[in-house]
Amino acid sequence: MGDLAEARPYYARALAIREKVLGAEHPDTATSLNNMGALLRAMGELAEARPYYARALAIRQKLLGAEHPDTASSLNNLAVLAYYWKIILKRHGSCGGHWPFGKKNSASTIP
Repeated sequence: MGDLAEARPYYARALAIREKVLGAEHPDTATSLNNMGALLRAMGELAEARPYYARALAIRQKLLGAEHPDTASSLNNLAVLAYYWKIILKRHGSCGGHWPFGKKNSASTIP
């Protein structure tokens, strides 16, 4: 996991640059948000990944429309998070609230 953790500041920097140069609601900014969500998901930080994926989806729906392939990709990413979260809940019990706000979780528990 060291490589993923080392990559995180670079993903964050890319997102910050795109937000500054292109604006908060630009398709390329949505791509950086999606990339950050993917990194966090790979690190097992499912709850932390969700807002990045959700923001990417909102931008893509607004700018590209509901039928665009990138919008569909964002929907898929949120579905994958929900699927992983369900597996964690089945194995480890309730987190005491809605899935993005429960106890710290780890996708490393998922086969």
